[in-house]
Amino acid sequence: MRASDQEGAFEEEAFREGLAAHLRDGSFRVVIVLDEAPPGLVRLAGYLETIADRIAGWADGLESNGLARVRSTVGKNGDRWTLLLSLPGEETSIATGWNERGRASLAVYRSVVERAATSSRRRRSRSSASR
Repeated sequence: MRASDQEGAFEEEAFREGLAAHLRDGSFRVVIVLDEAPPGLVRLAGYLETIADRIAGWADGLESNGLARVRSTVGKNGDRWTLLLSLPGEETSIATGWNERGRASLAVYRSVVERAATSSRRRRSRSSASR
């Protein structure tokens, strides 16, 4: 990069620190430009973008409605992307979705779901008893 810096303003250390921070925080997007691409690759890229947009929209909706706290992480090697959903006031994730080396996975944590359901039933019971 330094060789293509015509103004001499490139600061390598600042660049490395910024890049590391963005990769760690998951706030980094890679754009690849191809002169030509096979039709299958174009369809796959479109599908993945649609799915990613839907998942992001769903997670944002949960968070904006106060139904969940959403966090994301990127693995140390950049090969694992994780989306963590927690109930408001909970530190433990109720569900985690991740993509590692191209394989998507979802884990729902039964003990957290059961604890939340039990707590919700108790609140509803107390609410209806007080009426």
